[in-house]
Amino acid sequence: DNLVGYQIGMEQGETFYAMLTLMRMLVASFCAGRPLVMVASDMKTYAPHFLEHKQMVCYRRILPCIQLVRLLKGDDEVLSSCELTGELINESSYILQIREEAGQVSLTLFYRLILAYYLGNYDVAAELSDKTQDYATTYGKGHSLGVRHVFFQGLIAIAMLREQKGVGTRVRRKWQARKSKSIKKLRSWVKKGNPNIPHMLSILEAEAYTLKKDVKLDIAMSKFNAAISGAAVAGFLNDKAV
Repeated sequence: DNLVGYQIGMEQGETFYAMLTLMRMLVASFCAGRPLVMVASDMKTYAPHFLEHKQMVCYRRILPCIQLVRLLKGDDEVLSSCELTGELINESSYILQIREEAGQVSLTLFYRLILAYYLGNYDVAAELSDKTQDYATTYGKGHSLGVRHVFFQGLIAIAMLREQKGVGTRVRRKWQARKSKSIKKLRSWVKKGNPNIPHMLSILEAEAYTLKKDVKLDIAMSKFNAAISGAAVAGFLNDKAV
């Protein structure tokens, strides 16, 4: 448990370890689909701890996630470009500050991708999908964010295949490949027994089914109902909403 790890770290004087664990706890809380009100409350409670203990690296790295939650919750106004800009950070200025940290730049763009997808701005999401396509394997491997990235890459690929029916073959092949890669990766994780992934796979499979030429409404409804039920049972309210 990350909160226990944070408490143990503080008790033993391992401040950096404690703050790193706290940062992971806050991010995991968002990824796991806890209600945004609760996630925002935890972030408001714990974010000052980074400053109090002068752990600026962890604080700087958690800022984009907190800003994303603020935008999704409606605390800050969302720009048409879906930039992570609001009370806490200005995305352009923030990325300029972290330009030497390729992993953090990629993560920040991934958070923006999530915002764009949730708001239905698929063109922006697709652009960010291209820019961050290697995030899961290069920076997010073994982390919940890496799993979420694979999931969203699949969602965006399917959205683009649905939206761009008249585009050229090369572009469609790119999105087809990305969709198939995401589904294949999630299947491999499901086979390994990860309990947090089956519903994500079900969602992508249900979405992918709707791309077929001979879609049967009853089968499509069955697939989506199973995906929704799986997300609810797993406790991922964010994915149930998708």
